[in-house]
Amino acid sequence: MEAVAKISQLKEQLKVRVEVGGEPVLLTYLDGEVYAMSDRCPHLRASLHKGTFQDGLVTCPKHNAVIDVKNGNIIEKAHFGPIKMPTKKAKIYQVEVKGDEIFVTL
Repeated sequence: MEAVAKISQLKEQLKVRVEVGGEPVLLTYLDGEVYAMSDRCPHLRASLHKGTFQDGLVTCPKHNAVIDVKNGNIIEKAHFGPIKMPTKKAKIYQVEVKGDEIFVTL
């Protein structure tokens, strides 16, 4: 298993995009914990790293789906104006922190 990021970097930036086995992964830091999820929005696969991250929720920059980074649950479905679109739960990955290094298992 290979380290994908440093906890010191993530603490400063709060969200970081990395690649694990060719897959884009969004790492987030919240309340002393590290979370990993697919960096692709489950609606139309936009990069979630380009969206906002606040209070444990990441918002997709394309259609404003709001996703809980702890469990991948959709808090707000993707929408275009008042029209809500089907949005599946986001993929969540296992994280392990050893010292300053972060490891992710797909």
